[in-house]
Amino acid sequence: MGRTRETDLSAEYTRDSTGDSKPAAATRHLGRITAAATATYPGLTIESAVRCRRRPANRTCTGFLLVRRQELPAEIQWGCPTCQDRGIIRNWRGTPWDVTRPGRPDEDEIEVVITEEAYRLLEGNPLLDPSSERIVSGGRRHRRGIVLSGEPEDLDLLLEDVMALANDEAHRGRQLLLDRAADRIEAALRRWRR
Repeated sequence: MGRTRETDLSAEYTRDSTGDSKPAAATRHLGRITAAATATYPGLTIESAVRCRRRPANRTCTGFLLVRRQELPAEIQWGCPTCQDRGIIRNWRGTPWDVTRPGRPDEDEIEVVITEEAYRLLEGNPLLDPSSERIVSGGRRHRRGIVLSGEPEDLDLLLEDVMALANDEAHRGRQLLLDRAADRIEAALRRWRR
């Protein structure tokens, strides 16, 4: 087991954004971890949909990161249960990846499982509405794919976004993935409304 890496995300983002290029891959990865942790409720540890980037013995780690947001002190703890890589992210508030979800889970929250392939098409998509982005960022690993959860109004917005992306997608395979994800979201909303 290695040491715990500590990162100041605001300093990383500031350093990477001084030029005209987008943030470095490592900063974007830390940003995805931050979005996953801030999209869920404080104090909960979730198996996020964020893949581990470590390459032990020059082989890609197959793990998904566990993330947990803590309020006091404000930090995000993350770790890979497969390779034991781990870290702490501080000073994440106010960065582009802070999609903080306040409070506790709502009893009206709906869960829907989509395929990992469809999730990867939605992850980081700049055309998503902020509430849709928060739902996607908070995706959790499940044996059948990725679980997305949100309140009905937010899932309605996500459904609209996914259908729009599917309509604009030129590649037939990606369009089918998005159409199936939209069908699953729509079915979950229908079940909730009964």
